[in-house]
Amino acid sequence: MKITLEWLKKYNACGEGVEWFKYQQIEDSGEIINHFIKLGEHFDWADWLIIRLLPQREAVMYEIFKAEKYIDLFKKMYPDNLDPQIAIRSAKKWLADPSKENTNLASAIADDAYNAYEQAGYRSETYGDDHSKAADAAFAAYAACDNTNSNIHHDSAAVYIKGHNTTIEILKYGMKLIKK
Repeated sequence: MKITLEWLKKYNACGEGVEWFKYQQIEDSGEIINHFIKLGEHFDWADWLIIRLLPQREAVMYEIFKAEKYIDLFKKMYPDNLDPQIAIRSAKKWLADPSKENTNLASAIADDAYNAYEQAGYRSETYGDDHSKAADAAFAAYAACDNTNSNIHHDSAAVYIKGHNTTIEILKYGMKLIKK
């Protein structure tokens, strides 16, 4: 898909991203994402672009994929908090049957996953990167459930560590979903 300044503004791209776009020659969304992967930077911008290009069902699939990449770390750090795992299962149930009942269930569970994210995110400020990754898993689980209820896709906090192989794997998975 061709990306334009008007498209970026329509989807509320950050000012820094809009400025970057003005002064480069790439307009194809896939080429832009590949550019960031090759540079090993702005993974958050690539993720932002992917989530806005995906139809609702694929956006949920993408968020589930991200959540599952780090959910084991969340389980290890917060063994008594099952909310993100329940959110992932609920989002998968919605994928299998996007009924009103499953949409309502996923929506209700999303808040619990978001609370788990906040707990882990707060601890990441003190305890570092592993808590941050655990928070990312919980946020992605939240986003998976939240996206079942609307066509407005919410960003996930998929670990944006420069050059991180898992983040690159996540972005490449998103690109495959766009091409479907």
